Amino acid sequence: DIGRLITKICRQDRSEWPELEHPTFFHELLDSKLPESEKSIARLAQEGGSLLGAGTVTTSWTITTGPDVLRALKSELAAAFPAEAAITDLKNLAGILEGLPYLSAVAQEMVRMGHGLVSRAARVAPDEDLAVPGTSFVIPRNTPISMTHLLLNRDPGLYDSPDRFQPERWIGDSGPAPFPPRQFGFSAGARACSGRDLAMAEILIIIATLFRTYGTREVRFEDDVGFLELWETDETDVECSVDAMVARPKTDSKGVRCKVHHW
Repeated sequence: DIGRLITKICRQDRSEWPELEHPTFFHELLDSKLPESEKSIARLAQEGGSLLGAGTVTTSWTITTGPDVLRALKSELAAAFPAEAAITDLKNLAGILEGLPYLSAVAQEMVRMGHGLVSRAARVAPDEDLAVPGTSFVIPRNTPISMTHLLLNRDPGLYDSPDRFQPERWIGDSGPAPFPPRQFGFSAGARACSGRDLAMAEILIIIATLFRTYGTREVRFEDDVGFLELWETDETDVECSVDAMVARPKTDSKGVRCKVHHW
């Protein structure tokens, strides 16, 4: 629970924070120059929810409804972490997870289909006309140009079956690249998202931790602690229906909800 975690951090002796081996995102915010009104538990919990939920909702829904993807993912995680407790050792976890081809491919496909920012963020070249490669078109200087990730990431000219969650598309002969040329989820070029390394690390850790220990009714492993079952949730709860700067589902959606069953 994010709120309980933040409350625990707030109760810690701040004089000991500089000695922490692994300070959290919340330690940094609480120790920053932000106004005190921006450091309330409720406010920080909102930030934590954004960090944990960004992009992983679509993946969680897809994996729990796609047995083949889940089975392949859990098999790779079980081989990498034979003992379930091993995945809780965060010291070298991100580096290990980046070396798992199928998990990395699932994360890439999640970024492609998760649609974080969907509003058209314009770019302008103020000092030069831009020639469009391979064409005779010239974009005059000071002309705002924009593209939404929603269309780019679902372009059938770039991706076969673009509406299908297919991690295999990212796996080549040498395994997945950290940020393949056709990955536009974090934008591209000099203005690409500066936090993409942190975001990918979070995505890998969340997916691995969740699906190493939980399956579904259809896909269960012997040492799972339980399984997840979608509850009053369907595809319309993950489809982008509203441009609210970030992608949002239908206005009456209650989000992706699931029941957590333990043995």
